Amino acid sequence: MAASGDVKSINELRIFESLDDLATDLAEYIAQLSEVSVRERGFFTIALTGGSLISLMGKLSEAPYNKTVDWTKWYVFWADERAVAKNHVDSNYKLTKDGFLSKGKAATTSPSFSLSCSMASERSEMEGCMHAL
Repeated sequence: MAASGDVKSINELRIFESLDDLATDLAEYIAQLSEVSVRERGFFTIALTGGSLISLMGKLSEAPYNKTVDWTKWYVFWADERAVAKNHVDSNYKLTKDGFLSKGKAATTSPSFSLSCSMASERSEMEGCMHAL
């Protein structure tokens, strides 16, 4: 798994033959980052943008990652969440939950923070999420 070797360079250009190859490499990279972060800091924080990234990250819900990633140490945020309800078809939260967070160990152990669809409460809600960390 990810424990051996260094984490891939963020400056490295990689070209893949298929989306499946890309998804596998992305899952390995995120698993490596997660492992290093948990070892060094005790937790892993990730901000997701939704869209095709979420479908590619679905590999994390498959073996070997679903057994080796420490989901209890993950904190998930959204970088561009839409101002819609969490269960709305356009919600990145819903896409992520359906795509991989609702599967396996991640379903009950990964804290995730999304904004409500009320713009007036957005700032105080995000501040509350940040203080919870």
